[in-house]
Amino acid sequence: MATESEPAREVRKTVTVLFCDVVGSTQLGERFDPEVLRDLMARFYAAIREPVQRHGGTVEKVIGDALVAVFGIPAVHEDDALRAVRAALEMRDAVAAMGEIQARIGVNTGDVLATGATQGESLVVGDAVNIAARLEQAAAPGTVLVGDATWALVAHAAHGHPVEPLAAKGKSEPLAAWLLESVDPLAPGHRRRLDLPMVGRATELELVRLTADRTAQLRRPHLVTMLGQPGIGKSRLASELQHAEQATTLAGHCRATASAAPLEPLVEAARAAIPDGRFTEPAVAALMPGDPEAGSVTACLADADNAGAVDLSWAASRLVGAMANAGLVVILFEDVHWAEDALLDAIEHLADRRRRRSLLVVCTARPEFVDRRTGWGAGANTLSFALERLDDAETRHLLLRASPGLPAGHADRVVAAAEGNPLFAEHLAALIADHDPSVGLPRSIQVLLSARLEALPEPEREVVSVAAVAGREFPVAAVEALTGRDVQAELGRLAQHELVVRTGRRGRRQFSHTLLQEAAYGLIPKQRRAELHTQMAGWLDDQQASDAAVGDHLDRAYRLRAELGLADETTAAIREQAGTRLATAGRRADAMGEPVRASLLLERALDLLPDRSPVQAAAMVELAAAGWNLLPRSERRRLLEDGADRAAQLGLRALELRARVLLLGALDGPYDPRQALDETNAALHELEMLGDQRALAAALCTRAEDERTLGHAADGLASTRRALDALRSSGDDAVWALAILGDMLTASPVPVPEAEGVLSELMDEFGMRPTFRFELLRGQAALAQLGGDADRAWRLLDTARDLDRDLGRRTGLYLSGTETSMLRRAGRYEELRGVLQPYLAALERLGRPEAPVARSALVELEVRLGNLTAARAAAAGLADADGYEPSTRSRMALAELHGVDGEPERALARAREAASVAAGGDWLLLNADARLTLGRVLAAAGDPAAGEQARSAAELYAAKGYAAGVAEAESLLR
Repeated sequence: MATESEPAREVRKTVTVLFCDVVGSTQLGERFDPEVLRDLMARFYAAIREPVQRHGGTVEKVIGDALVAVFGIPAVHEDDALRAVRAALEMRDAVAAMGEIQARIGVNTGDVLATGATQGESLVVGDAVNIAARLEQAAAPGTVLVGDATWALVAHAAHGHPVEPLAAKGKSEPLAAWLLESVDPLAPGHRRRLDLPMVGRATELELVRLTADRTAQLRRPHLVTMLGQPGIGKSRLASELQHAEQATTLAGHCRATASAAPLEPLVEAARAAIPDGRFTEPAVAALMPGDPEAGSVTACLADADNAGAVDLSWAASRLVGAMANAGLVVILFEDVHWAEDALLDAIEHLADRRRRRSLLVVCTARPEFVDRRTGWGAGANTLSFALERLDDAETRHLLLRASPGLPAGHADRVVAAAEGNPLFAEHLAALIADHDPSVGLPRSIQVLLSARLEALPEPEREVVSVAAVAGREFPVAAVEALTGRDVQAELGRLAQHELVVRTGRRGRRQFSHTLLQEAAYGLIPKQRRAELHTQMAGWLDDQQASDAAVGDHLDRAYRLRAELGLADETTAAIREQAGTRLATAGRRADAMGEPVRASLLLERALDLLPDRSPVQAAAMVELAAAGWNLLPRSERRRLLEDGADRAAQLGLRALELRARVLLLGALDGPYDPRQALDETNAALHELEMLGDQRALAAALCTRAEDERTLGHAADGLASTRRALDALRSSGDDAVWALAILGDMLTASPVPVPEAEGVLSELMDEFGMRPTFRFELLRGQAALAQLGGDADRAWRLLDTARDLDRDLGRRTGLYLSGTETSMLRRAGRYEELRGVLQPYLAALERLGRPEAPVARSALVELEVRLGNLTAARAAAAGLADADGYEPSTRSRMALAELHGVDGEPERALARAREAASVAAGGDWLLLNADARLTLGRVLAAAGDPAAGEQARSAAELYAAKGYAAGVAEAESLLR
């Protein structure tokens, strides 16, 4: 009982609620004298209370003439729904047998908040209670209506049919309901698909079969115990044994429901040996030929309800022993973790190795069973093993048979979530196939796991709750800090139960299954969850954990408080703190070269931060920058415009300038790099005085991009190196600068050996970071090819490709650009087509300025391969290409196409235009390529000026250090 100083404990749980009400109670008052009516109602309440209590339910309250019962109070059982419908049918029949009154019953399952659930004075609140009442009101006299949620849990055992959806007061949608008719009395607590093929248990099955062979050969009893988590496949493996050849197989099932006959599973197994299930002297004597005790055995088993446990154990053992003398007998006892000690003693007695009988006893149990019977299975004739999880391939094979219509994408999700548990895989697949998978755990799994968790002692349950808030993997020190005590003993017991396991990280533990953590989390009331998340955030902050981890817990705490309607100053403060920490984490992720993660964190931050706050303005600009290649242009523009305006209102000049510089690349309409360069230079002048290194680096990278677009590679390289210096001092994101740097070094007049030296130094400085290393590897691969080391070049590119894949990049555009350029220079045109076509499609879909360059390469490869029709189709629109490199490459490609098309004058005009545009910039290789193209066109026309262009191209290639280019140019001179 809770005292005034100790408030009743509140828990969230899944329960099944039963409403039973007398039909026409007002008319009964008119028909019967008050004293008669009192006696009648007393008999009514006695008749309906008894089934509730016998099936483990709790009478919650009596309202007028209605009784409310709850199954799952004080403790949840995995078969609460089945207990409730069995009780409902017995209540229906008991009232009908009274003959003087009628009752109607409604049953529904759902989540409730239970107060005092462990003190015996419970109060449940939740929509599940209201729905049960509505079902009872809609039921016809003498019937039971069951809610959809309950039916889903009992459909494997119940018989009935759906009724028309019920329009219920206060419900926006009609209620689905089923008319309950009967329930299989022997059905298990949850659905088991024993019809599916057995997967991944061949070794375990062979172990049991070998033990059976040994039992038969030695004529000695053997005891086999199969341990495993719920749903791991114990019953499926046991069912396989029932088909064993040359053996008599008997089975008894232990149930969670308390029974007045603890040896009932043993009697059930003995009854299975009788053809009609009736213990008669002829039937028993036939199994015990010549045994003088056959009569006594019959008497004990036939009157099992009144026989003592010792007598029953003796009778069953004598019967089974007689059968085992004639041949191999296999007895299966399922779920012995529910068994009472009397039954376990009887089983050990059956398997006593001193007896001479061919008897194999096989038991299934959950891991916690070994704590209860520490000496179980310790004899010389015993075998115990644990069933392990299926691997992904085995789970997928099981799904193929259980849910053949499940799409591959959904199957992948099920395989990942089930983590090798067959039952979980089956139920998750059904949830995804039939419903919205975002609703959470399938109810069947939720109650199964909740029942295990609620059966834990209070200290262990508290540890599980706190750990569940920390996550699937949790630090032990955090749990100890939040519980205020040492929890090693509890963790040891939880590990023995296979609820938590060790991880490879010191001081941490992990829930054995992600669904177990979700179930534990769902049992905590939301207000308590919010408190724990706030405390966890504080503990993490003290441990100097990441802003993302702290912010995530604060975000969860805020949202839980908001769901509870706690719109106070504390909630507002938690919300702002969460937004601030997530914004800081987003900026950090962008600085680490993780744009996808950065964008997700910043979007969460913006959803939390109050309007007009400095952090909100900064988060807008950070999100636009991090999502530059992820967000639509219109969204980037909106974020930058709003961020710039709010920064201006708050006097954050450096942030405003950074936003306005970035905004230059997000505006609609044609991009004018010269105007953008002027505006960026003006901003740079002011930023240098303000001293904001992050904003300064962003402006320098923007200027470098503009200088590159104008063909000024040397200037762009200088701007990029300045940006790197600024980023070094601020510790911010260098990915953008390094990506530009590699391309600038390749294009600029810097000779290959010197450029390789620059990248080598940067690799020593930044190479430990995979996102930075990727950008440097791209540059190193391109330079290695120019330097003549082809093998090293392709190895570097392969390394970059593997790294890009490991980083989980969405587009791979930068890698495709480098690979396209390298394949083109290597003349590997067939391979180039496979890379170029998807690369070009992605560029054009995104509206990227590099698209004409990629299209020019496509024209060139089709010309070189002789596919002139394809080349002409690819050349459409190239004449209008704008910009330094796009304009040059487009005109070079058109010159080659016109040349093979027999249009020398048009070819010459395009080649001269390409050389002229290239000469306006300092890209050494592009100038050389353009002059070599002009030389080829002139040579085809017989013009001696071809030699001059070829010599000029060779000199430029030589200045860069590109030996293959020199050789190609010189070949034109011969």
